Amino acid sequence: MKRVLFAVLFLLLPMLCFADQPADPDINMDDMTKEQVLGIIRAASLMQYIYLLSFKDNPDFIADGFDEAGQYHSWIETSETLRSFSRKACEHFGVKEGTEEAKPFFICMAVYSLGEEYAASKGQETNFSLDYKDYVSEFFGFTQYKHTKGATKK
Repeated sequence: MKRVLFAVLFLLLPMLCFADQPADPDINMDDMTKEQVLGIIRAASLMQYIYLLSFKDNPDFIADGFDEAGQYHSWIETSETLRSFSRKACEHFGVKEGTEEAKPFFICMAVYSLGEEYAASKGQETNFSLDYKDYVSEFFGFTQYKHTKGATKK
């Protein structure tokens, strides 16, 4: 089992980190448990989240966002790949979207939405971004970064 997990991570993570074009990972999940797949989704989503926070204030991102010719376009493509993988995983394991059981499968959606909000707000915090950042941070156990409720931005 560990070999299968490492093989999938070895194949999926470079695709997620260095994608020049959207990929549709065709990973056979038959030999994987739901927990192993969730581990892949969590790890890739965490990498995307940390990377997003590292560039959201960058002048290039503020100017270009996720424009196709921009430096950070691959981030959005990678996020779309991860969302596709998550949907396939839900289907494979019979998990219905929108249910409590599906939430861990779709943490990548919250990270994606946060990225879209930062692109729209030119890297500025908004009430929406603060709420999503709280949600994602809490999911990953970073509760010390929660903003004070009632504190508003833009």
